[in-house]
Amino acid sequence: VFSPIFRTHATNDPRIERQIWKFPNFPDMREAVNLRYALFPYIYTMARRTYETGISICHPLYYEYPDVEEAYKYEDEYFFGDDIIVAPIVEAAKDGVSTKTIWFPEGNWWSAATNELIEGPCTMTMKFSATDIPYFFRQGSIVPLNPASVKNVTEHPEHLILNVIAGKDGNASLYEDDGDNPDYATVYASTAFSQLKNGNKTTLTISPREGSADGLPASKSYTVKAYNT
Repeated sequence: VFSPIFRTHATNDPRIERQIWKFPNFPDMREAVNLRYALFPYIYTMARRTYETGISICHPLYYEYPDVEEAYKYEDEYFFGDDIIVAPIVEAAKDGVSTKTIWFPEGNWWSAATNELIEGPCTMTMKFSATDIPYFFRQGSIVPLNPASVKNVTEHPEHLILNVIAGKDGNASLYEDDGDNPDYATVYASTAFSQLKNGNKTTLTISPREGSADGLPASKSYTVKAYNT
């Protein structure tokens, strides 16, 4: 899920099965596929960032924390875009549970798997089930997601979900283009989001869309999912 390319692909060899619905754990894999499709507005926005900056969607922690030793030591963790840290499980589980030691940089991080806010900098040893994916949202982030109805990533739905990790000021954006031609260099649109904390109150602002692209709906509605509140 947390890589730039997402597809079942292999050489033409009869020993390799690429039809994931034939595997006994297909229901779990389907949930991962659904997560990937949900994350696509964020992924596409970060892909535009890569186009503009040359910094890959997946990049090491020391890009942001070059003076911190742990950013080099924990080399199996990485940023996925600006606001998500991923710490993949790469060893076999014992009795269905995986244990992993994870370093969290400065700031606070919302654990999607365990539903808790983790205060960094710190190192934590955490346990995950076979269906958990250790990924963590930066506090203050606003992550745009597709609704479950989206079955094709070139769709432009009229409704989106915003995952808001509350408790800190933050800014984000949604990038959109036509999705199937090279006009993206000049023909695209963006929508800015911000959250501003004042005491125990947070104001979330969804700004008007700027720019234009073919096929975009005239307006959008949003479901806001607020975490850490």
